[in-house]
Amino acid sequence: MSTPPQFKAPTTEELQQLLPAYDVLSFIAKGGMGAVYKAHQKSLERNVAIKILPREFGEDHDFRRRFEDEAKAMAKLNHPNLISVYDFGEVDHMLYIVMEFVDGKSFHESFHGRAIAEKEVAHLVAGICEGLAHAHEAGILHRDIKPANILLDSKNRPKIGDFGLARLTEETEGEGVIYGTPDYIAPEVIKNPGAVDTRSDVFSTGVILYELLTGKLPEKRYIPASQIEDVDPRFDKIVRRATHPSPMLRFADGEAMASDLKTLQEALDNQVTGIVTAPPAGMATPITGTTPPPAHAAGPQNQPPISEASPPEAAPAAAPEVQVNIGTNWSLLRNLVIIVVLLAAIFGMYRAYQWQKEENAKQQAKQQRLTDQAEADERQRVLEEKRNRERLEALRAAQPKPVPVAPEPEPETPLEALERLKPSLTSGEARTEYPPNTLIRGTSRFFLIEQELSWQRASSYAEEYGGHLAVCLNEGEQKWLSSKIPANTTIWLGGGATGRTAWGWVDGSPWTVRSPSLSTGNTATLSDLGSIRSRPSGETFPFFIQWRHDGTNPGTLESQIARLKASLNSPEPIYPAGVVSFENRRYLVIENAKTWNESNAVAQSAHGHLAVPSEKSEDTYLRSLISRSLGDGRSAWIGGRHNGRAWAWITGETWAFSSWAQDAPDGDAAVESAVKLLAGENGGWDDQNPEDHVEAFVIEWSKDRGNTAPATPASGTGDWASQRATFQKKIRTLEDKFGSALLENGKGLKSDLNFWLRGLRSADGRAYKPTIDQLKANVSAEGVIPLTVRDAIKLPLSPRGVDLLRKRIEAQHALKEAVQAQANQIRQAYIGTLKLKQEAATKAGNASGARAILNEINACGATGRAFLEHLGSGVLDTAEGR
Repeated sequence: MSTPPQFKAPTTEELQQLLPAYDVLSFIAKGGMGAVYKAHQKSLERNVAIKILPREFGEDHDFRRRFEDEAKAMAKLNHPNLISVYDFGEVDHMLYIVMEFVDGKSFHESFHGRAIAEKEVAHLVAGICEGLAHAHEAGILHRDIKPANILLDSKNRPKIGDFGLARLTEETEGEGVIYGTPDYIAPEVIKNPGAVDTRSDVFSTGVILYELLTGKLPEKRYIPASQIEDVDPRFDKIVRRATHPSPMLRFADGEAMASDLKTLQEALDNQVTGIVTAPPAGMATPITGTTPPPAHAAGPQNQPPISEASPPEAAPAAAPEVQVNIGTNWSLLRNLVIIVVLLAAIFGMYRAYQWQKEENAKQQAKQQRLTDQAEADERQRVLEEKRNRERLEALRAAQPKPVPVAPEPEPETPLEALERLKPSLTSGEARTEYPPNTLIRGTSRFFLIEQELSWQRASSYAEEYGGHLAVCLNEGEQKWLSSKIPANTTIWLGGGATGRTAWGWVDGSPWTVRSPSLSTGNTATLSDLGSIRSRPSGETFPFFIQWRHDGTNPGTLESQIARLKASLNSPEPIYPAGVVSFENRRYLVIENAKTWNESNAVAQSAHGHLAVPSEKSEDTYLRSLISRSLGDGRSAWIGGRHNGRAWAWITGETWAFSSWAQDAPDGDAAVESAVKLLAGENGGWDDQNPEDHVEAFVIEWSKDRGNTAPATPASGTGDWASQRATFQKKIRTLEDKFGSALLENGKGLKSDLNFWLRGLRSADGRAYKPTIDQLKANVSAEGVIPLTVRDAIKLPLSPRGVDLLRKRIEAQHALKEAVQAQANQIRQAYIGTLKLKQEAATKAGNASGARAILNEINACGATGRAFLEHLGSGVLDTAEGR
């Protein structure tokens, strides 16, 4: 793009109107690329420089893009050696950029054609390198480093500006475009513009370094700066490396070059003045004044950044005088002095080395003598120790060896002995050893357990070690045993209630001492004063284990159950000790952790079953019994299970009400399908996995088993139980009709077979008669034909005989289908009635009654067969020969 021939810059007043956010203070300068103004930013109260470009530039899209790139690139940088960019934009079709205002001149104005002091050069160029290092770190190249683009502020700090040619290193330039100023541009950029990188800026900085040291630009035939001016030769190395023709041999970036310059600057600052403090007269000629700039310095590309000190269209002001020395032999004289000093130092060091060598030899000889003497002394000491050790071992061998004494074992405690003797005490054979402190009376042995347990747990503990709780068969034994009880102590006895008023001992012996009252408990205790009293089995006391010397143990639970079996048909069955009575039922709490199936098996072995609280009063009593026997928070298995449809009692009794604990049942009925009874005020029924071990279970002996008649409904539940009785009558009527039809069908088969047999020829009749006789014999008294159609086809009968049999079998099947269909109709009517009762109970706030009705609805199942089974009908079992 060509530069416009004439650019009319706006006046300060015109620019003030275009940019009201700034107070335009003065016009600084104008050039071919635009005009620069000094302004004051109102919002941040700071002076700024505003550069305005001609309108023609804004119309060029490429230039506009480069302008925006310049502003954005510089805005990313923040360094004391870089001119900051604050903002950019467009007003009246003119592009503008707002920059940091630098109150100073450019390097070109200040130092052109002059050599300045080497320390000042190191300071200034190091600052330039640090500014470039910051830009390089951000990925930005300057590409046009030259004195005209570097300002010197009031604090003597160099500030790099005019990043107009800067580009992000990642961007791609147009092919063949060369950026930079010829005298300062790196050679590889001229050959290949795309090869520009951080080392290209380093080359330009090296040229400025040479120019500041010598006042000249480097010539084609390079002459070191130290041969032109009186400067430290170490500058030559830095200049040569920075301006090396090969980029690979230059400093990698501004930071690397700054590091070497700082090192040299520190060396110059710390340098001690030599023997010769000034060159001889006539070797240096001071020059003052201004050297005219060379012709190549002119031109628009070298136009310096504009500052306040440059008036519009004015010639550059004269730079301050700088005194320099040129063309002397000072370097030769200095080198001769250095050589003389070095020779003297080398000679002195050689003499010192010879002396130190002799001293070292003497010290080594002395140390060797000391080492030899120490080794000889050590050998003598080791030899003496060996001789002494051999003499001591000989003396020890001659003395008799002491006999080792085993440490006394700690005495065994009575409880440790009890645990050790457990196998022999439970073997069933005659016992020969007992724990310490065991008491002897007759053929029995008594051992006190001071741990306080409940009666059931104490019984289980005694049985675990082969014995039973102590019994007192007469007053003499009662007095003797009470005398062995510690003072102020009460113990459990192996006795308890066996019925409404009777008491018995766990070993089956009759109760001959005074019977305690059942009003205070169902298990017996004995005090140290000799009195026998009843206490609830859930309380805790110490106890005696009683063993019989012959190894027998008649006090086990198994032995008590065996005695019960043998006496069940007698007027007074011998129930296990601890049994309690309620109405016509007896209960026994067994405190032994088992699964539901294990507990039920024990109950069945005793000709009982797990307790079933099928009535409200029975449930209340059982909850009280569990609380007294076990204590709050504990539980025991009872006889409830989920049959896949609803909760049911294992005895077949009606599930007429519910007494679930709070939030129960709360598990999956397919998993937690058994019922336990929780003790305590907030107790009740709770669902539990039958495979879990619960700490106790309750055995019940009663005549309630199989009682499917509805219990008296609890208050507030309505008359749904009476509705059940009504529908049970309908089922009974249906059963009677089905039974009559089934019997008639069976009789009809026999009649058909007899009639068919009489019509056969004699030979055929004799052949089929055995099969027909067997068929008639297999028909049950209820008229059930125990065959299927497939069975009939296989019989050795003629087609006519098979057809007669098939029709009767199909008729029997039709009867079963009909009775199930009619039972299902009755079921649906019954459920409809129950739902009305459930809604009424819910509205009345009777949650327990509503849940009981819901359980009854679920128990009815979804088919006529399920309903018949629920109401205890066995009509289908009869029809199917079960």
